[in-house]
Amino acid sequence: MSEPYHLPELFGGVSEAQLTRWLITEGEQVENDQPICEIQNDKSIIELPAPHAGKIERFCVAEGEKINVGQILFYFQSIEPKKTLATPSVRRLARQHQVHLEGIKGSGKDGRVLAQDILDRNTDSQPMVKQDGLTPRRMAIAQKVTQSICSKPHVTHFDACNVEGLVQWYQEMKKESISYTPLIMKIVAQVLLDHPSFNAHYDEQEGQVKYFSNVSLGVATHTDQGVIVPVIHRVHEKNVRQLAVELRSLVQRAKNGELNAKQMTGSTFTLSNAGKLGGRGATPIIQSPEVAILATHAIEQRLVIADSGEVIKQWEMNLSLSFDHRVLDGVDAMQFVKTFEGYSCNLPQLLAKLK
Repeated sequence: MSEPYHLPELFGGVSEAQLTRWLITEGEQVENDQPICEIQNDKSIIELPAPHAGKIERFCVAEGEKINVGQILFYFQSIEPKKTLATPSVRRLARQHQVHLEGIKGSGKDGRVLAQDILDRNTDSQPMVKQDGLTPRRMAIAQKVTQSICSKPHVTHFDACNVEGLVQWYQEMKKESISYTPLIMKIVAQVLLDHPSFNAHYDEQEGQVKYFSNVSLGVATHTDQGVIVPVIHRVHEKNVRQLAVELRSLVQRAKNGELNAKQMTGSTFTLSNAGKLGGRGATPIIQSPEVAILATHAIEQRLVIADSGEVIKQWEMNLSLSFDHRVLDGVDAMQFVKTFEGYSCNLPQLLAKLK
């Protein structure tokens, strides 16, 4: 027997709306919650769902017609849902495995759901390809990052920088097979000298911040065993050619598992240059006991509005600077990034101080 379906209140006190579109046809059989039509008011459009499984016998409103709350939209004939056949023990097994009987095609007589159907469904929904333990290297990484993220209140400042000067510098240096990383390392070293609060360690036991005059950079390096962070000491005293040679050697030693203790310890700040991979953002985890870490991302040419109002192309790079909020504040991070951009956007200034 057909029953009328009345328009319910959908828009919080608004009594009139418009039926913009039927999503089914007259005489069509629908499932529970299947969208029937679109109802619109001045601000939004809502898809009206079927109240339960059944058949739409007849429309009472045409597309584009105004309609009031309580007005009949259509006549609807309900369809009695087919009962799933299963014994009490099978139903109990389904509850234990959090499996809905209605979604299972039973393999027993007359479609009855059997215990094996439940077990097969549970296995199918959680396939296991293989199971491996963490390697010793991966376990060490896991322990280190867990300790850092659990003990340090991390905050990450995201920003985009004008790097026109850095790109010009790279164009000059790439003839000598020097990548962006040594150039960025040199800029970071100078920024750390300008902002010594980032070139520091926080002693958890003593509650003391230890500041350093020398810049020793950890450089995150991807290997088959996971991320390893070799350290280049006294970066501020070396030119980019020296840094490039030392970095290539350390990266190769890291990949071969040949780093010694000095080459893996003593960093005062860490750089993760992910630009080669094309990423635009990250939330890098600080290397304890350091107080900050910088991730640099892909260098891209973007359209920006110049001070003159003209739209121009400009080389930009996103930065993600994570810092320990016990030691540093957001304003410190903003000033750090501002200084980084000051060197990166102006080639003469950059070369005068860094080359």
